[in-house]
Amino acid sequence: PSDTWIYGEIITNHRSGFYGYDQIQNLEFMDFPLTRSIIDAFDYTGSLDTLRTVETEGKSLSDKAIAFITNHDVWGNEGGLGYKFAGSEAFQDELLAHIFILGRGTGAPYVYSEYQNGPSLKFRTSEQSYVNFHRHQLIKNMLLFHTNTQGSSLEWRYALDQTRLAWSRGDKGFVAINKSPDAWVIDSSIDLGLADGNYICLLYTSPSPRDGL
Repeated sequence: PSDTWIYGEIITNHRSGFYGYDQIQNLEFMDFPLTRSIIDAFDYTGSLDTLRTVETEGKSLSDKAIAFITNHDVWGNEGGLGYKFAGSEAFQDELLAHIFILGRGTGAPYVYSEYQNGPSLKFRTSEQSYVNFHRHQLIKNMLLFHTNTQGSSLEWRYALDQTRLAWSRGDKGFVAINKSPDAWVIDSSIDLGLADGNYICLLYTSPSPRDGL
């Protein structure tokens, strides 16, 4: 049917693993190399600056790639795929990672969400489970950002250390990610790429519990 979306999984750490498959018409692929790079970047010893290179490399697959942080296989896999964040204590990193894929504009972003009383409740608190994850306020706000900045180019605005990364989407939006324990004040030294005017901050430091749609 015309309203059916079909995509595939090629579990690989390297983009060379897509060669040949990317010639299949009308078939997108879960971007596992991107997921691996994002998890490494948000690791305690990782660097957010590495995500700039990932963004550049991904453009060759931008019309085929599905950007995701977790899916039905990854989040609770006991076989050691190596793609998942390290347990429920990494929930904040997962939220920041979703900000990245929803704010970057390349590929089709994918948000994994479970049905009511889903299996992740066995391993996570109700606040950190994937049950109705699409209703989490931060995710809803970033989906709105993604929709409103569609088609706008990405320009890096800050990428000088391991813990902070910022970019603009044309003159429509600005994203800043800080994985350090210290507050980051965005001052006049950083060009936001936005026209003069009043803007709404869609995100906040401590996301509230998910609410209704």
